[in-house]
Amino acid sequence: MGGGVIKEPLYLDEQQNWVLASSIAGNIAGTLDNGESFDSYNAGFNFNGFLQNRLRYEYERFDVSVHNLLELGASRSETGVFEVTRDSLELGSTLVMDVLLNFGLYLNLDMRSHILAAYYREADPFAYEKQDSAGNELQKESGVESVKLTEPFIPIYFQEGGGLNIKLVEEPWLESSLRFGIGLRQNLYGDSFERDEENSDSVVFQQQDDTYTTGLEAALQFSTQALNNISYSSRLDVYAPFEDLAEVDLKWIHDLQLSLFRNVTLDYRASLYNATNSSGGRDYIASDHGLYLRFSTIYRMSF
Repeated sequence: MGGGVIKEPLYLDEQQNWVLASSIAGNIAGTLDNGESFDSYNAGFNFNGFLQNRLRYEYERFDVSVHNLLELGASRSETGVFEVTRDSLELGSTLVMDVLLNFGLYLNLDMRSHILAAYYREADPFAYEKQDSAGNELQKESGVESVKLTEPFIPIYFQEGGGLNIKLVEEPWLESSLRFGIGLRQNLYGDSFERDEENSDSVVFQQQDDTYTTGLEAALQFSTQALNNISYSSRLDVYAPFEDLAEVDLKWIHDLQLSLFRNVTLDYRASLYNATNSSGGRDYIASDHGLYLRFSTIYRMSF
């Protein structure tokens, strides 16, 4: 039993076939991001709590990894009350079959969504208009304080993939692997809305059409714990749909963790991803930065 996040990979002893690790944690977090505009960073301070589980099963040539993460966070809004600012549900599974030396095959299935309804709020009453994906008016009101944008578990995002897995390094303190294959993506928006524009009369919210794509995917993973109280991991994901291979979706996540006490860690996360410029300019590489003082307990079982 210890503290922090559950690190990947979960190592198995020679006599073990599977290991399960669970973590319950709370964060005090400071964040900084420019996901809305290249020239403007938004700073925030919030409280997060999460539940994380990871299961790894290994038998002969087969290695199965399953994980889930539920995270909820709140921060003080412009209206002076605490609102939910972080609501994330993730489920994922990966199967790797060793074929020859460090080469193998992989299959993966991932899902992302949220568990609470989402709302848009402003400090003063405002007017709004809801439109369908073609711009036709669905609903219009004025003098409201909030607008419901999504139901629980909507939108929901699926991604599947399969291909070649290469183990670059596999040591007790260092692991790195490369994956390359065919990926599928389904973004299901349902009856959800996103803010589209704001004019002198009202705020406009518009529906999005569901999207289904197939393309090329690649992932580079790296993790190390060279020192007992410091760990670092990095994952680069790249996806290019066959419809337009130049339209690359990129996400690069870095995690650095410093263990302060038995159940207290200081975590830093930096995420890089491509974003659309809201002012109409060129797309750019946006970044999110978070510094977390994390209080957690990890339970581990293996057989």
